[in-house]
Amino acid sequence: MQRKTARRPTHSKILTTQDNNVGESMEMENENNKTLTKSFTENLNELDTIPLYLSPLEREVLILFVNEVSNISSLHIQRVIQTSYLFRIADAQRLFKDLNGSPYLMDFIEAYEQYTEPKSEKELIEAIKKLEKYLLPEGKINAEIKRLKLTTEVNRLVFKIYSIPSYKAINTVLQSFEKRGYIQKTQTDRKTLWSINPDFYAKWSARRHQLFDEREQKVKEYQNTGIPSDQAEIKANEFMLDKYGVIVLDFYNINYVPYRINAKMSDLKVASKESLYLRYREDIGIFSPK
Repeated sequence: MQRKTARRPTHSKILTTQDNNVGESMEMENENNKTLTKSFTENLNELDTIPLYLSPLEREVLILFVNEVSNISSLHIQRVIQTSYLFRIADAQRLFKDLNGSPYLMDFIEAYEQYTEPKSEKELIEAIKKLEKYLLPEGKINAEIKRLKLTTEVNRLVFKIYSIPSYKAINTVLQSFEKRGYIQKTQTDRKTLWSINPDFYAKWSARRHQLFDEREQKVKEYQNTGIPSDQAEIKANEFMLDKYGVIVLDFYNINYVPYRINAKMSDLKVASKESLYLRYREDIGIFSPK
């Protein structure tokens, strides 16, 4: 049977380089981002440059905020980001030939593989129950303790570019984004809640509508040439990718899949987005504590 979510590609694009060295990135790019923060108010197109100056982890966090506009806790942000990185490891484990983890980690990966490629409805339900044991609270053991056990082992086994970002790294990003004016926090008696800055979101939303309309117009133009609708969609996706690139399109959550790896020489298509948050958010929603 097929799941609703698109399967991830098996080619090398599945392993997007994720540099978690946030500190170095912020020191080198701080002045650039200050300039961008001042200038994007003058021209919506200036917003397109913001994600280009962010580290991969910073991009994932900012993409999360523009898609989850309401107040969210630091714990929620940590859970979503870390789980998306864990799913990437499980999704691409077959490419880590020497990954020899504990039975706990390998059983998690096996359960995820069964979840993504179930052979029946019964097998899908079984896989969901298995994954819940690794991602949801159980008795006195909370979800964070379970996730920490998985992330600690993954980080011990993989190269740094594939490691799961720590709470400290994610919190550093939050503090930086607050200073840049991208997000804001509300302090209550018991916890801190974060949300996207309304002014920033208004500009982001306006620019997103521009790109969305541009893609829709390209689809219509290709359809008018007489080609099938599915081919018109693919050609419009490839046009947007050529013009703006994956990073910008992910930032605005503009659809660009499927697209051909090589439009001139191959019919092999990519069916998933590069952003880990966008790629796995439906799955993360299933396995988030209520």
